[in-house]
Amino acid sequence: MQIIVDCIVNKDNNPRERNLEAIKKAGIEDLIIQRQNSKKIAHNKFIVLLKDDKPIEVWTGSTNITDGGIFGQSNVGHIVRDPEIAAAYFDYWQVLSEDPDLKRLRDWTEKNTPVLCGQSTPPAIQPIFSPRDSLEALECYAQLMDQAKQSVFLTAAFGVTQQLREIFEKEKPYLRYLLLEKENAKIETINRNPSNRVAAGAYLGKDGWGQWLNEKLTGFNQHVRFVHTKYMLIDPLSNHPIVITGSANFSESSTNQNDENMMVIRGDTRVADIYLTEFMRLFTHFRFRGKVQEHDETVHKSAEPLPKKLYLRDSDRWARRFYVKDSPREKERLFFS
Repeated sequence: MQIIVDCIVNKDNNPRERNLEAIKKAGIEDLIIQRQNSKKIAHNKFIVLLKDDKPIEVWTGSTNITDGGIFGQSNVGHIVRDPEIAAAYFDYWQVLSEDPDLKRLRDWTEKNTPVLCGQSTPPAIQPIFSPRDSLEALECYAQLMDQAKQSVFLTAAFGVTQQLREIFEKEKPYLRYLLLEKENAKIETINRNPSNRVAAGAYLGKDGWGQWLNEKLTGFNQHVRFVHTKYMLIDPLSNHPIVITGSANFSESSTNQNDENMMVIRGDTRVADIYLTEFMRLFTHFRFRGKVQEHDETVHKSAEPLPKKLYLRDSDRWARRFYVKDSPREKERLFFS
């Protein structure tokens, strides 16, 4: 076993010092290859399994191998049991193990993992490695998103880059869902569009919601506390879904500066179902908590007494909004029915 570790020298020597300390404590110095020549961040998280010295499987995703990555945030770990895909990752790993500079690595990723966005018959699973010479990969994701027929789902830990934001701001006849680590001013236009559904990380406060169980965070993470995943689902309930997943945030730096890996998975309805189920689990979880926080803020600003405990109405009034023609609620009902 060998492990490539982020040991880039920077202003704060972070995470270099913490990594080297952990390696020494574990006594695994002989297993480590230091990655020092990455331009910005050595951000990959993947493991290749070899059998008889041949790659047979790869595990990849957004999950840092830390307490915070495993227990403190939403994350993805995805196993692909395909020797061809595993071989592509192993080839990439071998290049990284030589600690290449930016130019050499860019030349390799462009040559060995070309973006096949416009190809008429693209492969079922297509790895895309970074850093790259251009933003072609990011532009491809935006193009695929724009070509959706039924729905789009996106997780964004660090906001929405311009290429994708422009697609969210277009009018579409279907719903697009966005799950964020936290909201910011740049997504106000996205939020105002009735075709977009937006939720951000949050947990229940105390105040007027004392009937709910008080929640708290693990404390493992300071920078990203809720949503760390990086995946996009395009028409996941169709017969031809697209799942884009990996280590790379959908950003310019992740495309042309960082060490990153992504997979574009086409036509696998089971994989799309699993990702969509997880997305909606998190989306409904955080959307409810966001509404609770909005409610509490409104009460505080109005200086009115805190409301009494709320209970479910014993009528069908709650369902009427799902039958308002062409409303977001109706589109949501029809999509998931």
